[in-house]
Amino acid sequence: RQGITSLVLTPSPQSLAGGASAAVKTAGRSIVTREAQVCLGFSSQNLSFNRFPTSHTGGIAELDRLFEKPVGTLEKCKQGDLPALFEVSTPSDVLRAIDFAKRHKLKGALAGAGWAGEVATAVKNSGLAVVTPTLTPGEDRRTLRAIVALGAADVPFGFGLEAPASHAATLRLSAALCVREGLARDKAWRALTSEAARIAGVEKRVGSIEQGLDADFVLWSGDPTELSSAVSAVYVDGKRVYAAEER
Repeated sequence: RQGITSLVLTPSPQSLAGGASAAVKTAGRSIVTREAQVCLGFSSQNLSFNRFPTSHTGGIAELDRLFEKPVGTLEKCKQGDLPALFEVSTPSDVLRAIDFAKRHKLKGALAGAGWAGEVATAVKNSGLAVVTPTLTPGEDRRTLRAIVALGAADVPFGFGLEAPASHAATLRLSAALCVREGLARDKAWRALTSEAARIAGVEKRVGSIEQGLDADFVLWSGDPTELSSAVSAVYVDGKRVYAAEER
């Protein structure tokens, strides 16, 4: 009902290496891919006072050890077959994750750091993308300006949605808030669609309306980045799965 046709499901961010994310459709029980990204933790959420590791230094040392002789999804990540999703919160987390990615020659995206744009040059030089945290009404301007800075630096990014803790409508709200702060509308739209799909590694299936891709699309009453616009109909795999009531 909010115009979302696909989403990425991630493991809990409370582990150093929580497993792989999966990309799924919001209707029809269709799985786009069971392994989209390998989730790696670099924030304080991944640490605990009574469980190893208890510090950022210890966490990175453990991840270094795991990537020395990787197995399973970590081996696929090391070989470049799966991108990494680096769970971060602060600019310091971002820089630690960038250093780790460079050291192990990993590709992927930084997820969860609202202020990642404050180190936009470092992110741009790393080749990593960014997944923003969910934004809400009354969001502090520091976060909004940081996301606008990512766009200005041409850092690829997508808007994140922490569901079910956040309502699905906040995904589009995030884009609208950033547009109001100065983000170009075309970059906001790509961050909701094609760029988000590319970050998840599923751009050959979803994210754009092109020949050969899945027939997933949404009809809007106006510009989707304008909150006055509404969803008229949603199609997933060519089938209409939602239609707004006529007024």
